[in-house]
Amino acid sequence: MSNREGFTGGFLTGVLLGGAIGTVAGLLIGSRRSQEEEDELLLSSQGSPEKGSTNQRQAANTDENIEANRRNLENKIAQLNEAIDEVRQQLHSVDRSAADTESEYTTAEDS
Repeated sequence: MSNREGFTGGFLTGVLLGGAIGTVAGLLIGSRRSQEEEDELLLSSQGSPEKGSTNQRQAANTDENIEANRRNLENKIAQLNEAIDEVRQQLHSVDRSAADTESEYTTAEDS
């Protein structure tokens, strides 16, 4: 029994210590990335021709990518709607045939 209690205490200590270390590491990495992004934004807003043209190309590519993704999603939605319609038709025909079979069964019992 004492071994089990030692395991529980060690486990909880490990969880708390690991969580604290993970939190600190995440905050440090996150602050570095945000600082790099701020520096990049500052450089592009100062009118650096290399950065500005890259940002303009990225914006144009982003608009093109958004449009291509939108068209792709519309095609996928259309395919899904067709598949749903096919399944509905199949289920409707199965329901009809099951109802016909059931009505034939009840008619045979009544006779």
